[in-house]
Amino acid sequence: MPQSLDELLSKHIARTMENMLSGIGNLTQIAQLVVNMEFFRLAAEKLEGSLANIRHDMSAPPLKLASIGAFNGTLVAAQARISKIISSKLDQFFELAEIEWTPPTRRPSGEPSGYLVDMVEFLKNFVGEGLSGLEAGRQGAIWRSACQHIAATWMARLLIWLFMLSPVYGR
Repeated sequence: MPQSLDELLSKHIARTMENMLSGIGNLTQIAQLVVNMEFFRLAAEKLEGSLANIRHDMSAPPLKLASIGAFNGTLVAAQARISKIISSKLDQFFELAEIEWTPPTRRPSGEPSGYLVDMVEFLKNFVGEGLSGLEAGRQGAIWRSACQHIAATWMARLLIWLFMLSPVYGR
């Protein structure tokens, strides 16, 4: 049975790319998949616009391609997959970290902890290079997700540390 181009794009291209996501663990490969997906979405948007321009019956409802929504859904899934991989790598980083919540000496004003410097370098190398091909808005959302994960993890660790110091429950 013949299928429309819209069905082929949404049911085969978008769905195939979304299924591929779960098997990819490399940020650079997922970023390339996102770039490809954005290209397909843009092409579908242009096709939709072209079809609307050549339509003779202007009283008919506007033409909407389902594939645009399918590509957007796959882009959201790809962004979530990237955030999950980054969060997993950050968790590994946290497991190896030995955070001194109360250092024996005070650092000079404005000097960050060596742990923070290491984490920023890790993020710049792992995330920055892996996602360099993505548009700025998408990169920003992924960086925000990483920062939210860091903040939530630090808060949980700090609360555990404070709990352990409590005279009632801890030492």
